[in-house]
Amino acid sequence: MRDSFLPRADGELIDWGRGYSGYVSANFGSIGVAEPLAQSLGDAFVAFNSAYQAARNPMTRTAGHIAEKNRTREAFKQAARQVAGLVKAHETTDQQLLDMGLR
Repeated sequence: MRDSFLPRADGELIDWGRGYSGYVSANFGSIGVAEPLAQSLGDAFVAFNSAYQAARNPMTRTAGHIAEKNRTREAFKQAARQVAGLVKAHETTDQQLLDMGLR
């Protein structure tokens, strides 16, 4: 599946991910996502955001924090792709897709 909906830059992915994971968490039932998967997506976003902040802060920026940011970024992107596949296969409206940032 194409994942052009995912921003490439970390900061943009954080901004997009905040809205995406928030929307999925609040609306999982109406978009065809099981609650545990919605929670897993939220957890993956929180982990990425936390690691991003640590890697970005000059006081805590270390090779280890950068590696953790990269690992959690990929885990979040994988979770986002999985949820997007389910959402797109479900009877979602164009408005829902726009609200999630998938269009």
